[in-house]
Amino acid sequence: MNMSGPRGARRFTTSSQSDSRATQPRSMVPFAMAISRPPDDQDDHARMTGPSYRGISNRGTATRGTANRGPVAPALSAFRQAAPGAAAPGVGGVTGQSFIGRTLTTARDAARRALAAAQAQAEAIHDAQRPFFLSTFRPLAPKNARLGDKVPIKVVEQTRFNALIAPRDATLRDQWRTTLVRLRPAFVQEKLDKLARRDALSGSYPATITPSTRLDPRDADLIDSPVENRAGAYFDPFSRVVVVRIDQVDEGIIAHETCHAYASQQWDAVNLTLSVYFEPMATHTDEGVTSEMANLVLFNQASATQVTGAGTQIRTANGYVGYLAAVQARANRFMKAFDGTAGTPGPNSIAAYLGGDVALRINDRDPQTSRLRCGKKVISLAVLL
Repeated sequence: MNMSGPRGARRFTTSSQSDSRATQPRSMVPFAMAISRPPDDQDDHARMTGPSYRGISNRGTATRGTANRGPVAPALSAFRQAAPGAAAPGVGGVTGQSFIGRTLTTARDAARRALAAAQAQAEAIHDAQRPFFLSTFRPLAPKNARLGDKVPIKVVEQTRFNALIAPRDATLRDQWRTTLVRLRPAFVQEKLDKLARRDALSGSYPATITPSTRLDPRDADLIDSPVENRAGAYFDPFSRVVVVRIDQVDEGIIAHETCHAYASQQWDAVNLTLSVYFEPMATHTDEGVTSEMANLVLFNQASATQVTGAGTQIRTANGYVGYLAAVQARANRFMKAFDGTAGTPGPNSIAAYLGGDVALRINDRDPQTSRLRCGKKVISLAVLL
């Protein structure tokens, strides 16, 4: 039985019990985490239930520069100049009130033009990239039904972006916490015991936590404290839409979020389970591999479309934009373990990420000895930690 109550309700103080049930494969809930962060956001903390982060990377095969943002910058400039460009009050019979009205109208029109330009630019970038997702990954992920489909992209202003991402993050946190209790009830019970001894619990719980126990959200926050999200773009796995902040329209960001949209449900489910046992490794690996997949598409696109002379380098956008070096290090370790080459996705990585050819067997007695299979390669998780 699962009970809840207000602060001050009876608390339990039972001791933690070992849980040896999880030597069998677990059923896993699909999970996708898709967040792009502005390049200047240098937070060195990530959780699967909160923000992930990006750092600047040069893969060595190409010089990575920032994408040309097309008509977005001129439109934003027009918006900033809207008010100064209006007629001064009291000149030519213009009253102060009408001046304010005209200024606000001009600013609103400029803002709408800026948003429309950013939306058009984002969709044009996505349309140009789609054929290269297919040509790059279809041979190794032939059963991926979504690969190459047009992913809805919504460009929004900052205030709208914040309003949209908050409920998405809340749903992801709830999904993660439900999985935590289901997979690790003994671990959760140990945490709740400590909170009970400090008289810090908000809810009441049975003497023994079971995989179906529901946590009070305030207690869940104490077990896994929520982290402020300062994303610049994200993929919503529930509506299956990529949302981009107006000032973050960029080829690398859109390629990265499109990769999240094309990732298999099995890959997302494995990463959800990994995050319950090994965080931040799970987030680093997921975001790093996603960035490398995006970089491979971007490089193939640039190679096919850019005209270069002898001795000149191909310039591409960066799928890592905004992430720190720890993310790339995890991706390199992952691809080295499964495909033998750090920095370039190989057949096993692609088969796991896009083809769903991935499986995880958790050993609760010693989680580091758990086994992960991607494509034809099986490794111990200790290799990735």
